[in-house]
Amino acid sequence: MSNSTTRNCDARYTLLRLLETKIYSYWDRQGIPQPSYSLPIVGHLLPLLLLQKNMRQLAVSWYDSYKTSSMIGFYDGTSPALLIRDPELVKTVLQTNFSNFSENSVKVDKNLDPLLAKHPFVTKGEEWLIGRKRLTYAFSSMRLKILSETVRKVCKKFDDYLHKKIEEDQRVEFETKDLLSRFTGEVVANAGIGIEGFCFEDNYNPQSFHEKGKKIFKTTWFQGALQSIMFFLPFLNNYLKIRLIPKDIDHFFRTIVRQVIEKRREETEKRNDFFQLMADLEKSEGQKFDEESLAAHALAFFVDGYETSAVTLSFICFDLSVHYDIQEKLRNEIKDVLAKHQGEITYDSLKEMTYLDQVINESQRLNAIGNIMRRMCTNKIQLKGNDGLTCTVEPGTKVIISTHSLQRDPKYWTNPEAFDPDRWNEERKGSINKYCFLPFGEGPRICVGLRMALLQIKAAIVTLYWDRQGIPEVPYSLPIVGHLLPLLLMQKNISQLVRSWYNRHKNASMVGYYDGMVPGLLVRDPELVKMVVQTSFSSFHENAMKVDKDIDPLVAKNPFFTKGDEWLIGRKRLTYAFSSMRLKILSETVRKVCKKFDDYLYKKIKEDQRVEFEAKDLFSRFTGEVVANAGIGIEGFCFEDNYNPQSFHEMGKKIFRTTWFHGTLQSIMFFLPFLNNYLKIRLIPEDIDHFFRTVVKQVIEKRREETEKRNDFFQLMVDLEKSESQKFDQESLAAHAISFFGDGYETSSATLSFICFELSVHCEIQEKVRKEVRDVLAKHQGEITYDSLKEMTYLDQVISESQRLNTLLDIMGRLCTDKIELKANDGLTCQVEQGTKIIIPVRSLQRDPKYWTNPEAFDPDRWNEERKGSINKYCFLPFGEGPRICVGLRMALLQVKAAIATLLMKYRIERNPRTTYPVKIGVLGVLSTPIDGLWVYLKRL
Repeated sequence: MSNSTTRNCDARYTLLRLLETKIYSYWDRQGIPQPSYSLPIVGHLLPLLLLQKNMRQLAVSWYDSYKTSSMIGFYDGTSPALLIRDPELVKTVLQTNFSNFSENSVKVDKNLDPLLAKHPFVTKGEEWLIGRKRLTYAFSSMRLKILSETVRKVCKKFDDYLHKKIEEDQRVEFETKDLLSRFTGEVVANAGIGIEGFCFEDNYNPQSFHEKGKKIFKTTWFQGALQSIMFFLPFLNNYLKIRLIPKDIDHFFRTIVRQVIEKRREETEKRNDFFQLMADLEKSEGQKFDEESLAAHALAFFVDGYETSAVTLSFICFDLSVHYDIQEKLRNEIKDVLAKHQGEITYDSLKEMTYLDQVINESQRLNAIGNIMRRMCTNKIQLKGNDGLTCTVEPGTKVIISTHSLQRDPKYWTNPEAFDPDRWNEERKGSINKYCFLPFGEGPRICVGLRMALLQIKAAIVTLYWDRQGIPEVPYSLPIVGHLLPLLLMQKNISQLVRSWYNRHKNASMVGYYDGMVPGLLVRDPELVKMVVQTSFSSFHENAMKVDKDIDPLVAKNPFFTKGDEWLIGRKRLTYAFSSMRLKILSETVRKVCKKFDDYLYKKIKEDQRVEFEAKDLFSRFTGEVVANAGIGIEGFCFEDNYNPQSFHEMGKKIFRTTWFHGTLQSIMFFLPFLNNYLKIRLIPEDIDHFFRTVVKQVIEKRREETEKRNDFFQLMVDLEKSESQKFDQESLAAHAISFFGDGYETSSATLSFICFELSVHCEIQEKVRKEVRDVLAKHQGEITYDSLKEMTYLDQVISESQRLNTLLDIMGRLCTDKIELKANDGLTCQVEQGTKIIIPVRSLQRDPKYWTNPEAFDPDRWNEERKGSINKYCFLPFGEGPRICVGLRMALLQVKAAIATLLMKYRIERNPRTTYPVKIGVLGVLSTPIDGLWVYLKRL
């Protein structure tokens, strides 16, 4: 090795030793803890230099790593710097010993950014004092009142912009920062400089203050990297010469200011803006301000008023979108205060909104914008922490305060991650250490414009949450599909989606969502349910579910889907068919089916002594036979174990298949109908459609010729036909038959299977029902009749309770047919337009602890005479309610009671471990379907 190489190595080694012993041992010599792994030249800022972390993340990591230390030393390149964690030290730096820390450590090169270099945030000494004096004058209470008049006019523009957007598209998706920076940009232009800001124009305008702001505060990776270099790695900027304010924007502000200020000096009429206040101050001081200083003030007003206020507003809006109870409480305050001020947003009305102050404070606490504050030591001082640490701070040392960390530290805040505006109320805010809450800084260098910032923030929030519909909305809608993506991807069924929306918005009476691109409304309040299904039925007289009559002509005639005169006629006929007198007639046929059911069970159990059944399969045999015998008056072949293509049980299984594929098809049909325009999915297979048409044709022609009457639904149709003196068209009769089948077979068998399973779990309740059944039938010669079933009141209670806990159709849908205003008890008001879908969350209402005591418990006694009077009937909707209530509900209950009575007379239902409790429900299909079925054992008594 040559001598020169050796000398170079020795020099480098000597330099490194010097750095290590003289510079990077500074904090060790003072006994101050420091992060590990400092490196020569860059100190602890290598992650910043490599753009792996920003300064906030670095400061937070150091703060969190030294939880018991009041201060932490680090190296800003080769310069010692100090992070302080103790609020008392924060007070020392910002307030008590301000003279030792009077400068911000952030520097701006006045040769690169001359206007920004005059910003009070970075100025010092006499220049800072003069600038601060002028801004203090401009933002006094009296002058804020003057500025508030201009802010009020911007609120009107903002409101008009929102109205225009909503009127054009009916639905608007906003990125809140972009929306609210339009507002703050217009405030800066109007209230700051007194010119038009062009911020509420959608087309590009190079004069728009919104566009200027976007150019300065671009959020690209590249721009973020440049900003980090400017503020935290200034030695690099000595070479890179990065500007924060682009030259064209610097020129724009200088030109505008020159034009405006000259005009103001000549005018006699006063304006309500910041520049007018500067003109007044100029006259009072008796000397002209230099143009550069005024341009700098204008730019400072823009930078502070545009970006930080817009970001603060966007965080507040997001927090309110998540916490709807807080949003509603705030909206009520806004409405109450503005009602006392003739609806005007003024300085005084905003001042009265104290809960809004709490909301703003809490959002600022959780969402720190600056994240860190930096001060420069200007005079040597000794800092003493409460933990015993002592540090001599030399002039030139940078001091960092991690505002983000202090504002979330559990040492100073109860439950710090919770959004809790009430921590700022009169009772609690006294316990808050103000040096742990620093959104505007503190001490002499506190942000002078903070009251102007709060004025425009409050005005924007009031404009948004007072005049808009204000309906809480489900988050995360997407173009085209709205909120139904999980349904489209088959991740959830509509019931699970609605349940999640219902639970997310516990304090809202209604919740908005988007069914594709169409607004929909979920109503959570029983009073609103009453309005939709009963009181204002004329505005909601159609079901939201539709069936294409060209694809499923018979199903399309089901009263559930029909509307207008067709619905009225069909309803009239079914009401006739299911009157008390005619139900007694039908009950005779049901009694005969009970005998077949009993024979089937006896045969099965006689052979095996104990039988395992899937309850739905068992009871659909019963309901299928009822439909065939009591509905059409033919044999149903449902109690045959061998396959029979004429069996109503087999037909039912074919229609209501519970495979993933068929569940998907049902979801598409009913909840994604736009897809079915292309897929042409049928609910009723063509062969079953043909079967019903053929059977109906044969039966009805035969009945018209017969003189002997039958005890079935079709006989009632023949009687009605004679009373109306006109023949029913064959298609309508086939449709009634298939409706009788669809409603009587599937929903009743599903209801029965849930009841059976509940009784297998709750043996004491099963015994109580069995006793009632036996006692009643003993008085009726052992016969299951209309009258004997009517006497089984405890069985009614059991059925109601099972229906409450085990909803089949978890939601009801209505379509708004006439525009109407819905008003709720929580103050929400919504203009519901024609075509809007309304969802009533049946399952959620029937399990909501707000309306039910111990809602998850199976408790039939809640339906006894003493307690059932307290139940709100609009929270219990197994058959719907109002004019569109299920007309066949009494027929359904008749066969359900008959099946349970037949079963419990002779058989005990025992729980089968193949089915867990609570029951797991599948994610596909329209009706609630248990995963893997409901399995029970039946044992002869």
